[in-house]
Amino acid sequence: MATIWQDYRIAAGHNIALIALTNIETITPPGDTRFVVVNSFGSYDPGAVRVRADGTVYLAGYATVVWRLAALTFKQYEYLSTTYCAGGVSGKVTIYTRLNSIALYKRCNAILILPKMPELDKRVSAFANTALTFTRVVEL
Repeated sequence: MATIWQDYRIAAGHNIALIALTNIETITPPGDTRFVVVNSFGSYDPGAVRVRADGTVYLAGYATVVWRLAALTFKQYEYLSTTYCAGGVSGKVTIYTRLNSIALYKRCNAILILPKMPELDKRVSAFANTALTFTRVVEL
């Protein structure tokens, strides 16, 4: 059995129980290889900074977190699109991810946004340094 390095999990739909989420490193699309380790720590953005009339700031909107993959095959991209985005480039998901702590994972509802293929860094057999962006991140 291969080693699992992180605990980044995902499932299609909102409010999915933690036990039903799948670690992305264990997913192998049919006829392909497993997903690589996710690099995410430090990508959490709690929202847009807005300035009040008195000069103090507050956060508006929703949080965002990015899962960066060093390599993503075409079949893996198709799997993400089909499984989590209903064949498109965005979809509702539940994720288990690090937010602003290196030690703690949190279960969250989010919207997965895949990059469009023309925007990806194409290599011989995979896309390099691909960002899976999760917007509207809300802790459960």
